[in-house]
Amino acid sequence: MRIFHNIRGLRNKIEELITHLSNRVPHVLCFTEHHLKEFEINNTRINHYNLGAYYCRMTRKLGGVGIFVHDTLSYTSIDLNEYCNEQDLEACALKFKISNNVFCILCIYRPPTGNFATFIHLFESLLNRLYTNSLNVIICGDININYLQVSNYKSTLNSLLATYNLHSTVHFTTRVTKTLPQQLTIFSSIKLKIQIIPLNPLSMDYQTMMCKY
Repeated sequence: MRIFHNIRGLRNKIEELITHLSNRVPHVLCFTEHHLKEFEINNTRINHYNLGAYYCRMTRKLGGVGIFVHDTLSYTSIDLNEYCNEQDLEACALKFKISNNVFCILCIYRPPTGNFATFIHLFESLLNRLYTNSLNVIICGDININYLQVSNYKSTLNSLLATYNLHSTVHFTTRVTKTLPQQLTIFSSIKLKIQIIPLNPLSMDYQTMMCKY
């Protein structure tokens, strides 16, 4: 199974994505901050992929998360709207089966200006809804927490994740701003191989990651 993960806008970037992914063919495409309204994402077409799950902002601009699934895979979407708040947590998820393994792919975004306590409360409720011992969970997202340094935010989130046997799998910078290094986040209950995929830095805010299981 291969998962592609990137961030910051789908509009006018699909052709570049298709070009760079033509030799890799991920099973799943995860996007955080797709910047689309609901009618726009429902009309977004990516060759050989179906829109499997999404969350779009209703009042504020930008933000949003979405998951596209290759048309060779059958999947079940999971409704997570009750756990979403535009200021604190944006999430979507789906599950599918490959061989005898059942996977849950969760895509999340935590805005940097949100309330961290509210994020933790919503995220814990969401994980409690999804978690089962037989489910292989993979979380892709941008949570705006610097995982490259020690902090109370990082410790609190790690404690919550460990309760559900989830651990961070990315240990390197995927974006450097003027103030600090940042990274896309992948948490998983299974062992994943992470690969950086080079894309045009002018159109992609972060380096792109491909996860393999």
